[in-house]
Amino acid sequence: MIRCSSFTSAFIFITLFQFLTPLTALAQPSVFEAEDWAVAFNQKTGNHKQTHEDFISLFIDKNRRNLDIDSGFTFQFLQQLLTKSDGLYFKARYNCAKAHILYLSSYLTNIDRCKNEVKALLEEAKELAYESEDEGLIAFVSEMYAEIIGQYGELGLSVMFSINAIQLYEKLNHPVSAFFYQFLSEMLYKIREYKDCVQYAKKAVATMKLDTIQYKKIQLVNTMNTVALGYHRLQRYDSAQFHYQEAYDFAIKHKDSLWAGIILGNVAQIFYLQQQYDTAYKMFMSDYVKSVKEQVYDNAANSLQWAAKTNLALGNKSLAMAQLKEAEAMLQKKPDGNYLRNIYATAIQVYREMGMYDIAFNYNQLFAKLNDSLEKTINTSSVSISKARLNEEHSKYAIQSLSREKKSQIRTRNVIILAIVLISIIVLLVINRRRMHAKMLMEKITQEKALVEQEVQSARTLLNMFRGNIIEKTLLIDKLEVQIKSKENSEEKQQLIAELSQQTILTEDEWQKFKSMFEKVRPQFFQKLKELSPSITLAEQRMGALLQLQLTTKQMASMLGISVDSVHKTKQRLRQRLQLGPEIMLPSFFSEM
Repeated sequence: MIRCSSFTSAFIFITLFQFLTPLTALAQPSVFEAEDWAVAFNQKTGNHKQTHEDFISLFIDKNRRNLDIDSGFTFQFLQQLLTKSDGLYFKARYNCAKAHILYLSSYLTNIDRCKNEVKALLEEAKELAYESEDEGLIAFVSEMYAEIIGQYGELGLSVMFSINAIQLYEKLNHPVSAFFYQFLSEMLYKIREYKDCVQYAKKAVATMKLDTIQYKKIQLVNTMNTVALGYHRLQRYDSAQFHYQEAYDFAIKHKDSLWAGIILGNVAQIFYLQQQYDTAYKMFMSDYVKSVKEQVYDNAANSLQWAAKTNLALGNKSLAMAQLKEAEAMLQKKPDGNYLRNIYATAIQVYREMGMYDIAFNYNQLFAKLNDSLEKTINTSSVSISKARLNEEHSKYAIQSLSREKKSQIRTRNVIILAIVLISIIVLLVINRRRMHAKMLMEKITQEKALVEQEVQSARTLLNMFRGNIIEKTLLIDKLEVQIKSKENSEEKQQLIAELSQQTILTEDEWQKFKSMFEKVRPQFFQKLKELSPSITLAEQRMGALLQLQLTTKQMASMLGISVDSVHKTKQRLRQRLQLGPEIMLPSFFSEM
């Protein structure tokens, strides 16, 4: 069973030749005809699409249905035509015609060969159409953009421009071709927008029924099938069955056995879901046989895959496996990614049921890789619809705004002047505010700097007082020692010894007070000591600080409550710790540090 026919890929050819008059030979437009076409392209009224198709028909070999570009005449004529006019309407239509011709010229060789040039032409045509603010021209350019860009696989853009064109045509009461409705419905089906797919497919059917002579029966039955498929995917099975029956009756009436089989294959999926496996299997095999007979191998492969899936449900595992192998081989004749994914999915189930887990695992990897690729295309298209719609609206209003500005230059100039004045005022206010902020910041920095300097000066004063106190303590200790030596071992001597001990012991609290004041005067002193020697001791740190203050050995001994000899030893350890040679004076070293 076919989800959507190959209708979409051949859409441009079908729409083109539907309206072409028989040509006995290739037309050879003259210089005068080029001038006539320039006039036709410049007209603001009339049927844009019909003019476009009449022009393209000049370069088509109706028997081969492709461009006769061997002589290069087609593109020479296009270049000649371009010199005849530069009007907005002319350029928009010319770009659409050239894009169409470039696409057709590469269709049978390499469809992507001219993609970038084609897209650039269509983009420019779109901008020109919006600049014109003519909804009829916008609709025509949107239709051409949708038809051509859809052939390059850009489904999101194609759907967006198709909807834009149809909405404008309907707003203008301009007839929309059944082919264009069908084109959009199949694009929507591919990106799983089933509700909108049904809506536009129904419009296509209604339009076709108004004049069945104009459309081939295969096109109408295909569109009826699309309506049914949309309902099928929406799980509205009653509606799907109704439209499948309508399409089937139409196919039988016109003796189209292939489409009758295809529709039965689609209906069989519903019976399968309802677990009516015997009925479903017969329909799948009927579709398969008719598709093989008509050499529609992709549909035949998918029908056989469904038959295998049904056999698996019935417990016929070996037959299911054989049918899958045949389906996979048949799909090589006419590849289809979606049908191949179905085969992989069913193969996973079959081989798991048969206990062949290694093979099932291999098929699972194939399925995952293919599924990711297909889903990425769907998701990208769905997201790109929204993005493209948004960008399109932005472009539309930007271009129309530019056009209105050209028509009202005085008002625009006044608005610009007013805007400049307002911006200037705002800029001045911002600059003034920034200046005030900078001034306040500088004042704050100055105040903070003064406070820091004041604090450092205070610490320096306290440190000097501390140093002076140490000197006074040292002198007092010397005096006490002299007095002790002159006294006998009396009560008065004991009091002097106690007073001496109080004067020589530096407590932990005193050290912390000293360190705090010292660091304000000599920031990072102790940190640098640590960097020079991470294992330096607290006693050595204290010695370094006292050396930095240029105290004498005796003063340091008094300060620390140790002997002069201990001070010398501590100095020596400190010198070793810092790896200083004997030629370096410790007080000078610490002063410089």
